[in-house]
Amino acid sequence: MSPEIELDVQQAVSELTEGLEGKEQAIRRAVNRADRKFSAWAERQIRMVVSRASDIPQKVLKDNRRVFSRKERTPDGLVTNIWVGLNPIYADELGRPVKTDLGVKIGRFGEFYQAFIINNKVFYRVGRDRFPIARAVYAFNDPVVQAIQRMEMPAQNRFMELLEQELTYAINHE
Repeated sequence: MSPEIELDVQQAVSELTEGLEGKEQAIRRAVNRADRKFSAWAERQIRMVVSRASDIPQKVLKDNRRVFSRKERTPDGLVTNIWVGLNPIYADELGRPVKTDLGVKIGRFGEFYQAFIINNKVFYRVGRDRFPIARAVYAFNDPVVQAIQRMEMPAQNRFMELLEQELTYAINHE
């Protein structure tokens, strides 16, 4: 279950580069710069959206590399994948666990009932016996996925804006 945002880069490039024959090198550099800037923007925006939808601080998402981009060259051109990790996150990574009468509390993320702390990590018993034990996790919810999917139009608009700026720079100043 990983949400996807698809951008039609080839169409955007062909629309903006009509009539610019002979400047392929400048166009390629402009597309690379626009892609780099867009990747950084998209990572920040997705981290912000996930943080707002799940109440997890952006710092936790950034430190755990929950959102990052990867570029690869294909025969069709440059492809940028922005990966969003929506696997459950360990509860103890969300903040400092505090022992309570009912279990363990971690900031505003609530109480993990009948949980306990070992070496600053939060565990709970799987059965009625002493063992086995498992680490407590905080799962992402459906509003997070929906919030990421709503980013498609703003992402397309932002990429077009960056590409237009970079092509203008490439044509007029390089």
